[in-house]
Amino acid sequence: MRLPQAAPLSSSLPRKRRRLGLAIAAALADAGLPAGVLNVVFGNPALISRTLLQSPITRGLTFTGSTEVGKQLGAMAVQTMKRMTLELGGHAPVLIFGDVDPEAAAVSAAAAAAKFRSAGQVCTSPTRFFVHESIHDRFAATLSELADAIVVGDGFQATTRMGPLAHERRVDSMERFFDDARARQIRVSAGGRRCGHQGFFYRPTVLSRADEACLASNVEPFGPLAATAPFRDLDDAIRLANRLPFGLASYVMTHDLRNASAVSEALQSGNVVVNHWEASLPETPFGGHKDSGIGSEGGIEGLQESRRSNM
Repeated sequence: MRLPQAAPLSSSLPRKRRRLGLAIAAALADAGLPAGVLNVVFGNPALISRTLLQSPITRGLTFTGSTEVGKQLGAMAVQTMKRMTLELGGHAPVLIFGDVDPEAAAVSAAAAAAKFRSAGQVCTSPTRFFVHESIHDRFAATLSELADAIVVGDGFQATTRMGPLAHERRVDSMERFFDDARARQIRVSAGGRRCGHQGFFYRPTVLSRADEACLASNVEPFGPLAATAPFRDLDDAIRLANRLPFGLASYVMTHDLRNASAVSEALQSGNVVVNHWEASLPETPFGGHKDSGIGSEGGIEGLQESRRSNM
């Protein structure tokens, strides 16, 4: 397998060239990791993917990214019968039942923190908030107020609570969600605009009473956007949550054990999180259903996946 040669990784790399992946690799090299155990390759993604996945030397594939790219890589990997672990798109639903206080900090403030963490650029980021019709408007109003209060800016400033998007393309994508909502006369109760004219900053955005046809209800924004919608009863909530072909993580807020049990059984999701917002932990397995992936990461199950790939 021949790939272009790259310079050895070490702490002598110029600081400006040290992106996160290279910085981690350099730190491991500095710590004494033997040469060849970890290799970082960069260049043409399609060429690199084909070269690695067509080679019999490569025994397994692990990928975190979009469903579209994951399916392309999986199709190549299966040609040489490689094992694979794929963590793909999420568009996580949140079911908030009428027995909770929608304005309580444990619900609203925690929801805002989970949603806008890393500017919403997290695979398990809660995005589709389905709230019982008896408390929907109160929750949407509180979430919008909290979103408006978030300080967006330089992460090195003590007052900053949300940083930039990863790329200009993400800002353009957010604009498409906003334009679609405005065209459908969906209320934009917070945000809906970029910040300034430099960098990739976008205001935390909340769409209230988003319908099932709007872009935000069907396409994962992977950005600082939350869409709320009311549901009538348990069956309606489960239908809304399972409507899309994604099933990475989902969240449930309720004080009723019957609701928690029924929803946990019915949701088509790799992880169902009840009354908190941590979708994955190092000691627990994590993986998606449907178009959200194959296999598990984390826990003993993740180690077993890795071991099987090396056999």
